[in-house]
Amino acid sequence: MKIKLLFFLLNLMLFSSYVNAGNDRSIAYAQQDTPGAIVVVSIFEHGKKYVASVNGFGTETFEKTILIDKQYFDSLWVLATSEEISKYTFIPTPKDRMATPQFRTMTLEDSKGMKKQFKIPHSESNKSAEELISAIKDLMSK
Repeated sequence: MKIKLLFFLLNLMLFSSYVNAGNDRSIAYAQQDTPGAIVVVSIFEHGKKYVASVNGFGTETFEKTILIDKQYFDSLWVLATSEEISKYTFIPTPKDRMATPQFRTMTLEDSKGMKKQFKIPHSESNKSAEELISAIKDLMSK
């Protein structure tokens, strides 16, 4: 299971590099509610296309791609780049995991290739974080 998850995370990093090769924006979100079960959502713009890719691993493995419109992507981007979310910014170390049951983890990459990472605790968040996570969970349930 660990090898499979490690392989997936490596592919996700390569995929996000490919997606952002055209200087587009992306939001990557990881959630692990129970040990061994992780859901990764990648929301990105590529040219004039806006896509959400949802992948689940663990007790249930699934993959789905959802086309979204620019307005919806822009509303998620505004939430993800809000001052309220910025308080969860962190610089990962080699020992950090992509997702743990205590946190929701996000990576933003802007059109200039600048990345920011965030760890949002399950136990504490703010209005922007809750709205963003709710919107991402809506995508996960589609």
